[in-house]
Amino acid sequence: MAFNDQGMGVGGAGGGLPPMLPDDLPDSGAKWPKVLGIFSIVLGSLSALFSSCGACFGLIGSTVLENFLRNLPKPNQPMPPGSDPIAGAEKLALMRPWNMAQGVMGLLGLALAAWLIVSGVWMVRRQVRAIGSHKAWAAAQIVMTVLSCALGVVSTVLTAEAQAEIDRNHGGTMTAGTLIAWTLAGTAVAFVFFIAYPIVVLIVLGKPWAKAEAARWDSINRSDESDPFAN
Repeated sequence: MAFNDQGMGVGGAGGGLPPMLPDDLPDSGAKWPKVLGIFSIVLGSLSALFSSCGACFGLIGSTVLENFLRNLPKPNQPMPPGSDPIAGAEKLALMRPWNMAQGVMGLLGLALAAWLIVSGVWMVRRQVRAIGSHKAWAAAQIVMTVLSCALGVVSTVLTAEAQAEIDRNHGGTMTAGTLIAWTLAGTAVAFVFFIAYPIVVLIVLGKPWAKAEAARWDSINRSDESDPFAN
């Protein structure tokens, strides 16, 4: 993703932007608003998909899966270590409150995803409110990412020994330390993935050329407010 000073140059007419709406501002030729807006729309759509899946599993899916595992027919031969479905059901029952909490976080993530998509549309159309909306979204997404990752780590640390005991009782070899290590590794990857774009947004909107373009939007907006016949 490249946002640079060349984006402030004067380009061709319209730069391929969508038709202007009443709140749209004239195109200065800067390319970064369109690029940033498209990224926001695409990433917001992907985030909405992931958040919906997380919310459905946390609020409904984990309980459905637990009941399914408990009702599976008994096999005629011993199960491989760590693959007993009853062990999986007992772990899901242990984690039910935490899964519900993650489901709620998924709903919040879905709201943030919708916010980002709307902000992206505003940015593509160079509407003044896109700047503040993106900055506020970035701050909210950073807080949300920290809380969600912390919830995942805390839930694992508090239940790791109980999960390992369930696993051992059914012939498994999982240890609490191994479970915590895997959780920390997965959380670190998720943290970097979900916090990267909010930081990019804040960096881009803090660049001098981005501030200059935003100031131009604000100046045109103020001029239009003072002139009832402005286009």
